[in-house]
Amino acid sequence: MVDMGFEPDVNYILDQLPYSNLIQSDHTGDVGAAKYRQTTMFSATMPPLVERLARKYLRQPAMVTIGTVGQAVNTVEQRVEMTTEERKKTRILEVLNSDWEAPIIIFVSQKRTVDLVGKSLEKNGVRDFGL
Repeated sequence: MVDMGFEPDVNYILDQLPYSNLIQSDHTGDVGAAKYRQTTMFSATMPPLVERLARKYLRQPAMVTIGTVGQAVNTVEQRVEMTTEERKKTRILEVLNSDWEAPIIIFVSQKRTVDLVGKSLEKNGVRDFGL
């Protein structure tokens, strides 16, 4: 959401929440009995906007990575194909109908495009996909 231009909205919402992350004891001295807010963030990537949010709103943030940052794991084949707008749908169907094995991930730039691609695939008989 942040990289789609919703950073001000996310900041506004987080700014409205109570800001204390401290565990407070109740009057009996039982530490942890009182409720406190826990904020977590999950992101497949860590662009500067997300890092800025994490620094601002998270207490002792931790980043978990799988593999080496910036490199694909050797069990994943990455492929980029440059094509014209008119040829995209045909090319996706060619790839899906070839001898490639699932799973295949197709990246698009907008949620609206995901919906259009999904409908187009379904219309062309490709039904085993998750959006």
